[in-house]
Amino acid sequence: MQDCAGTWGGSAVEDECGTCDDDSTNDCVQDCAGTWGGVAVDTDEDGACDTVDNCPDIANDQTDTDTDNVGDACDACSGAGACLSFESTVTAIPGGGEPSGAAVEDTVTFAVNVPDGANATFDTTGCNGAGCHAVWGFAPVAYEITYSSGYSYVGEIDGVDLMVDRTAPNETNIIFLDGSDRIYQVTDSDNEWHTAGSIPVDLVQATVGVDATDLFELTFFWNEGGGWKSYHYDYTRTGHTVVTRTP
Repeated sequence: MQDCAGTWGGSAVEDECGTCDDDSTNDCVQDCAGTWGGVAVDTDEDGACDTVDNCPDIANDQTDTDTDNVGDACDACSGAGACLSFESTVTAIPGGGEPSGAAVEDTVTFAVNVPDGANATFDTTGCNGAGCHAVWGFAPVAYEITYSSGYSYVGEIDGVDLMVDRTAPNETNIIFLDGSDRIYQVTDSDNEWHTAGSIPVDLVQATVGVDATDLFELTFFWNEGGGWKSYHYDYTRTGHTVVTRTP
């Protein structure tokens, strides 16, 4: 009996792409779209090819709450809550190790959708004459950080730590957390926010006024566990951090 190459008693076999040889290691395979010999890939192995995946680098179920074609798993502004965006200028990348596309003098933007009271657990040490300390924990939500030289990254946070000092050093810090790791920090160095009273239990309500003009002067991408970080001393460049909050 002849094989596909016409050799009597041969062992060559024709694969699904029409290649005839006796090497099974190079047999044609299906891509993620089911096409034999195709080139479509599924980077995050979630069953959706990259070309149609609304979050190609993070495995997800394709849920897109705000129908913006970016899946909730990597959409920094989706679902109930408040979308916060902090825009700064990179003044230092201490220690180096930064990826291509992140550089000093870049405009850097950190965006995240913080959940409302129904989806965030509130804990506090309370308020006194010295200030307030409040912590919220919640199921992981996506954040996105982008640098104007081209680098962008989507990660997750699961907590917010708000510290308001009404005496020395008289500053307010918002720290976005992944477990115990600091991811991003925003600093109001002269405490012009939450100057009196207690902190609202609802995280969304607690962020009211965060977008006031000229409120924050410094931000930091701590990226703890990520191997590199960047500092953004906006008071030395643009004057203040540009903050937007929606709704």
